[in-house]
Amino acid sequence: LGKRSNMAAAASSATKAPAKAGAGGNAPAEGAGSIVLGGKLKEKRGGDAECFDKDYDFAENAGNHFYARALNATVHPMVKTLFGMPTESILIRYCHMRPHVNKEKLRELLHYRPKHFRWAGCDTFCTTTAEGKRSVVVIETNSCPSGQKHMPLLEESNEYGGYKRLIGTTFSDLIEHPMDGKDGPSAKEEIPGGVLAVVYDKNKQEASGYAATMASLSGEPVYLVEFYLTDPEPPVRWDSEGVMSIRVAAATVEANGHSDAATPAAASTIGAPAAVWIPVRACFRYVTQRPWSRLPVVSKTRVLNPVICCLAGGRNKLMASKAYDFFNGEFHEYGLTINVPETIQDVAKVEVPLYVKRFFGGHAVVKVPYGNAGQGVYTILSKEELDSFMAEDHHYGKFIVQSLVGSANWGSVSSTTKERFYHVGTLPTKRGRIYACDVRCMIHYTADGWRPCSMYARRAHEPLPDEAPAPGTSWACLGTNLSKLASDLSWSTESERLLMMDTKDFGRLGVAVDDLIDAFVQTLLSAVAIDKMASRLIKGGVFDKELFSSLNDDPALVAEIMTIPTIAEAAAAAGAVAGAAVGAAAGAAAGAVAEAVVGSA
Repeated sequence: LGKRSNMAAAASSATKAPAKAGAGGNAPAEGAGSIVLGGKLKEKRGGDAECFDKDYDFAENAGNHFYARALNATVHPMVKTLFGMPTESILIRYCHMRPHVNKEKLRELLHYRPKHFRWAGCDTFCTTTAEGKRSVVVIETNSCPSGQKHMPLLEESNEYGGYKRLIGTTFSDLIEHPMDGKDGPSAKEEIPGGVLAVVYDKNKQEASGYAATMASLSGEPVYLVEFYLTDPEPPVRWDSEGVMSIRVAAATVEANGHSDAATPAAASTIGAPAAVWIPVRACFRYVTQRPWSRLPVVSKTRVLNPVICCLAGGRNKLMASKAYDFFNGEFHEYGLTINVPETIQDVAKVEVPLYVKRFFGGHAVVKVPYGNAGQGVYTILSKEELDSFMAEDHHYGKFIVQSLVGSANWGSVSSTTKERFYHVGTLPTKRGRIYACDVRCMIHYTADGWRPCSMYARRAHEPLPDEAPAPGTSWACLGTNLSKLASDLSWSTESERLLMMDTKDFGRLGVAVDDLIDAFVQTLLSAVAIDKMASRLIKGGVFDKELFSSLNDDPALVAEIMTIPTIAEAAAAAGAVAGAAVGAAAGAAAGAVAEAVVGSA
């Protein structure tokens, strides 16, 4: 654990100049809520791409893309009210409840056109204080949020549910218009012969749902591609122009009429049938584990969401914290603020105990900034839990330390306001138990501005105790994430803790429409903040690695970021290789001449 492993770059077999990927691993560890990020991993292979035809019967196969509970559930009227509210009505209600908010400025943000971050999800806590100061707090923003499979259908006539809301608006806009929304070529015009694809490394249920919906709405075959972190023969590669290609069985490509753009693939060691590479003009990305090591920051293939969204805060809690700070500094005068736990940034491991004690009185959350699905999150409420964190080997060099949202009698006290925010939690059970829970709000950009796309909630394993939990047990009553990573790198879901937005579960949350609107607005503000950070990091279509390294000074992370050589760099590299070969040949010839001279003498 903690040691970097050398892995083949995702583009190592590209026919043009190969891309360079960083090395590293993400090792699962036993224990509550703390998966070590870094270390050597087992190989996990994905086969050639699957194909969804335009005639795929989604309704007949809905069980492959939704939980059975969701298919048999009825959406709660309050949730349906939110999703049915026009954007202007959401604005009016939010400002009615918060008269200090500048309505015009919020209207601008509701219609803010993102340059990069078009689809986002936030995990939020509904919190309160001893004085009854209630607010929705953003815990994390996700650039590949799950949630469609959990969401009951809003209309029986739309069997696709949220898949259609996202693909039919946000993704369709991406492939038809340039990222900046200005006039320009479509993806098909930029990459003639390019196909549509969905790439993923977890959550096949939703990834396949997106692929099936995309095929139906586009009227063309769509390819579903497994793309794992440690695949020695990845079915995805990139050329020097930033065009993605995927490996597909030759027979499938021929049947779909895509052979003209295909190039032969090298024989595989996994015994697959003959395969070819075909270019991709637009891709829906559900790659979650260190995606910057396999996808370039800037590409010609259009990606939803591009990796810059992950680096700028969608999968980087350190940069997200800075993005929120920048946003709050800019919009605070308009009454708009992203509510987040008090956060200390850029903390070295050796400094963690000092900040936990000095700023948060020994109760805090320590996070590896680059993990997801509950990995690298440590709830600290005792010396034993802090010692356990310090004893672990960590691949990355920087952490964030945050105030801990606990219960009324325990948790962090703000070092500035001296307030303690704690979980509102679920309504009490028959046994009087209240559980910590969060609400995931997924949003997307449409022609009508930002809109809710799906929602669901999760509760912790154990109820909130009246007093601080015993050492080593805090994650059980605070951790809400459902995903579980096994040692073979497979994922499972603890769905028994899922709380859906249906008539059965929603009432247990103890929230109302105004809380849902608050969660939606907080997610909107967070998405805009991260998109603005992403725009700072992309200058003239080029990733500003110097600025990123300054804001996120973690060499282990920077070393993982995949780069694609420019054509000039590729030519120079090829020239260097050729020059070395010529030099070696000249040296050998000179040696032969010298040997002949010596021999004749």
